[in-house]
Amino acid sequence: MPAYMIVNANINDPDGYAAYQKRSPDVVKKFGGRFLVRGGKHEILEGQPVIVRSIVLEFPSFDEAKRFWNSPEYGELKRLRAGKAKLDIYLVEGAG
Repeated sequence: MPAYMIVNANINDPDGYAAYQKRSPDVVKKFGGRFLVRGGKHEILEGQPVIVRSIVLEFPSFDEAKRFWNSPEYGELKRLRAGKAKLDIYLVEGAG
């Protein structure tokens, strides 16, 4: 069953964050993931969240998404990203 990593990002250092953005797709792909949403036009239809950028990734399974999250490869990217954005990240198992 697929799993989805949902990220709401407020980027405070766009130039620094760009280095993370450039390197992350290869690591995501290594763990069977793919980007379904990566920024782009958005509109808040209800509520008042403060979101600058939305990202949704799909992984083959919840366990594979956790392997990605806990991998040394992504750990390196988390350190690169540190202090450049405030993120809320959720992992959700897909339906059926």
